Amino acid sequence: MVRVFFLIIISSAIFYYLKQDLFFLEVKDIEINGDLQYADITRIREEALKMMGEKNYDIDLREKKKKFEEIAWVKNSQISFMPPDKLQILIIEHKPLYIWNDRNYVNFEKDIFYTENLPVDRILRLSSNDFDHLQMYDLFESIQSVLIDEDLIVREISKQSDIIVIRTDDIQITVKHSRYFDKINELISVFPELVKKMPNKKKLRIDLRYPTGFAVQ
Repeated sequence: MVRVFFLIIISSAIFYYLKQDLFFLEVKDIEINGDLQYADITRIREEALKMMGEKNYDIDLREKKKKFEEIAWVKNSQISFMPPDKLQILIIEHKPLYIWNDRNYVNFEKDIFYTENLPVDRILRLSSNDFDHLQMYDLFESIQSVLIDEDLIVREISKQSDIIVIRTDDIQITVKHSRYFDKINELISVFPELVKKMPNKKKLRIDLRYPTGFAVQ
């Protein structure tokens, strides 16, 4: 019994000292991972190199995570210690879903994120002076659900008070928000005939603001 107890004491002491050694090790290698397209890799490396030579116990992982996530395009960061002396950093970028008010992107989680410029321009654009970005995306989904029946893909929607302007690749539609759903459905019901009557017209401007019918240019 005494021998077993002695072995436990020795094992615990060895484990304690090994643990202490690992705890006091300095970072000698840093690995950065992530599918990065737009985040500033130079700034990320500079922030990472600040941890080189630091002892494990001196590194505030929460603070470092926050620093990485302050860099434009960085949505999330994960920092892990890889024994004995390596630090692994995973950077996750925002994925833009649409441009909001020609100033910011909105990601697939519907969160606005800020960038120094707008390098992704072939993307949905939404803008409004009285709706927020979530309301505008709901409006987009409502409009797209109707236009998709004629293979019309919405590229841009602008809402200024009660006036909505919708743009696809070949068509611009103007309609009052108060009547948009009924009027767009009315347009779609006659759209095939409209296209037949204007076969050589590459760009159409359709005004649905009339009480009955609509105008085409």
